[in-house]
Amino acid sequence: MILLIILCSLINFSSVYAESFHLPKDMKSVLNKRLASHGPNCWGTALYLKGISPVPRFVSSAEITYWQESSLCKALDKDDPIRPGDILNVYGPEYTFDSDKVLTDSQKFVNLFEPGRYKEATESRYSGFHRLLHSETFVSNHQVFGKESPNKLDAFKYTKLSEVYGRPRSNSECQESPILAPHLRQFDNKPKKIKGSKCDYFSKVYRCENFNTFFTLNAEDTNLMNVIGKYQKRIFEAVVSSSKRLSNNEKKQIRDFANNQIQDLKIQQLNVTDEESRMLLSWKYFSAYSLIESINWIEDV
Repeated sequence: MILLIILCSLINFSSVYAESFHLPKDMKSVLNKRLASHGPNCWGTALYLKGISPVPRFVSSAEITYWQESSLCKALDKDDPIRPGDILNVYGPEYTFDSDKVLTDSQKFVNLFEPGRYKEATESRYSGFHRLLHSETFVSNHQVFGKESPNKLDAFKYTKLSEVYGRPRSNSECQESPILAPHLRQFDNKPKKIKGSKCDYFSKVYRCENFNTFFTLNAEDTNLMNVIGKYQKRIFEAVVSSSKRLSNNEKKQIRDFANNQIQDLKIQQLNVTDEESRMLLSWKYFSAYSLIESINWIEDV
């Protein structure tokens, strides 16, 4: 982990204690503890605190970017005080790997609504774009909460703001910047000279509403999300404790359920015309797909 020097941010911290951070009771029992399996990551932990799921899960960079660019979230302006619960994003120069030469299922899904947003990388190199590296949740002006990676060795924990992975260490203009915006490899964006430039690494803050109050669910949607939530909780039990491993029958049952929902949601996507319906369908899709991703992570122990 990179040790960093705390410098004054361009965003006002004066009201950071106007609200307090409340860690959900269920998380206190797993705080600072080694897990039994891989799975939940930094983005899934940050969005869990915003009600995306009843337990932390894996969230891809494509998914958190989708939500942070939607009306659910907003990037803070220079006059917005950072509050507990706001999400700190860290960006840095993107190096494309072999894995970037194939689109993920999450990227393919976003492309259904926004054709051409994501494209396969063609070679392994610094691309001339930014990559979202990491996210944490603000607790105070000195502390954040999160999880560094999907690895089971990385615990859910509080971290000093000055020690957040990748956060710029030497220039206050690059920390929690309300001015800087990531130049991402998407649509027809052209590469720029990013690596080695000023603020090639920078952090930015987003404020997101809670999923459970943002969306209005009908009875059918409520039932679907309750079933998905039940499976997510069962998977998280297996992530936390080796004595509660998923059986092969459970894995098959969950995967079959998720695949059936995903196919149905892709059909429903053809009839979606407004942003609110698109966002709700996306929440259902990402939630169902997370069941498959989560089992894949468990099997990668």
